[in-house]
Amino acid sequence: VAADSHRPLHLLQGVTDLPGIIRLRQRQHLIIRGCGEGGGGEQEASSRAKVLISGRLHSLFLLNNHSQLTLQNIKLQHKTPPEEDCRQVGAAVNLRYKSQVRIQNCDIVSQSGFCCWAVQKAKIDLENCMLLAPLRSALVSFGQTQVVATSCTIQGAGVHGICARGDCRIIVRDCSITGSAVRAVYAYANASVVLERTVVSGTIRSDMAAIEVANHDSTTTHNENGNDDSFKLSGRKDCAKSQEKWSSLVTNRCRVTDNAGTGVRLRGNISWNETGSIFENNQGGNVQVLENSDDVALHGDAGSKMVPRRDSSGSSFRQGDRWCPTCKDPKQVIPGSRD
Repeated sequence: VAADSHRPLHLLQGVTDLPGIIRLRQRQHLIIRGCGEGGGGEQEASSRAKVLISGRLHSLFLLNNHSQLTLQNIKLQHKTPPEEDCRQVGAAVNLRYKSQVRIQNCDIVSQSGFCCWAVQKAKIDLENCMLLAPLRSALVSFGQTQVVATSCTIQGAGVHGICARGDCRIIVRDCSITGSAVRAVYAYANASVVLERTVVSGTIRSDMAAIEVANHDSTTTHNENGNDDSFKLSGRKDCAKSQEKWSSLVTNRCRVTDNAGTGVRLRGNISWNETGSIFENNQGGNVQVLENSDDVALHGDAGSKMVPRRDSSGSSFRQGDRWCPTCKDPKQVIPGSRD
């Protein structure tokens, strides 16, 4: 009823065992406002205790068509289903087609899947949120999606803090992405990423970059704009039109520090515009540019010690691969299949 009428649902008490996925269809718009103890008005919502919505389901919310979801002052806890099929990855908030979600002053914890997962032309807008996905990636964006995160903290992601694939646009402002197991930000296949005043630190894998943007093979044209802070890797003239698209990265007054691998790695057709950021104390080097998208660069002792193994560096794991929840140093991948 609340979704059809577009009237806000004021949640006074938590939901500790959500009986089923909350599905929104067509043009439904569900607004849930947590009214926990604390401040007394909308202006003081950030001072209230967050109200819990928890469930052992594939996803807590599933948005389709042109549906919309607004969450304010909520703690989402996406728990592992009792009979989980590890090949069926879900999310706390799962968006499809042209659906939209706006999440303000919320905590999102996914114990087995993604915090937010958008595909096709869906949109995600996060403000003043904390995201934690200890076994998977926190924010995942595929297709022609758009993600905007403002004043958020993404910590301890089991794979990537943010993963973007396709013609999607990711805008991250005044955020902190810390302790990701593989990469803090991974964007490829024509994705566009804008990072402003954002801290990226503490990645664990020494063979992976904290920020990696990849696309098709290219040759290098340095200092296109006559400015040492901005350059473009331009594609070969004989490439097919389908290969002439660009992935792009903008870094504006960011701090990329204290990561186990390289700070920033660019592969292939990449446009990078950098203004006033700090790159330091990254053990694999601060910036690395690879002309060929298939190039592999290993630094220091990593080159001699690496052995072939399952690589979870993509958007998720292969056929149900997952991090071992008890393996901490180093983290290990549990294979889900043999292919």
